[in-house]
Amino acid sequence: VAASPDGILVCGKEASEGIKDKVEQIITAPKYEPTLWGSRRELDASLDSSGIMTRTCCITIEKGKSVCWQSSAGKTSWTVVQGSGTLTSTSAATILKAGMTVNLRAGEKYQLSADLGEEIRLIELKSWKNDEL
Repeated sequence: VAASPDGILVCGKEASEGIKDKVEQIITAPKYEPTLWGSRRELDASLDSSGIMTRTCCITIEKGKSVCWQSSAGKTSWTVVQGSGTLTSTSAATILKAGMTVNLRAGEKYQLSADLGEEIRLIELKSWKNDEL
């Protein structure tokens, strides 16, 4: 039996060595990642035939916390599903509220903050050419 935040794997003792070798070959990002500012949970990731990688995540930023300044990898869109906060980017500062969708250009620097008295939950959609990262 092996358990992680991504799931539980159960197999018979006689198959455990073979499974261990296979699992070590799998390289993936964590599906759930607790952070200093809240959490990130991957909902879906796919690579299409033209080499475009798309990742969808649910991001929760706890009340009073911020995601540090970072640069957008590829195109990024956020839809606010709960709460409110502030998106500060190199082009503008925007108050975020439930129901809003905002888009960032590839390479744009930004900071997300839950600075309006409540946590904020967003659905993040990122897409990039697989060889760009």
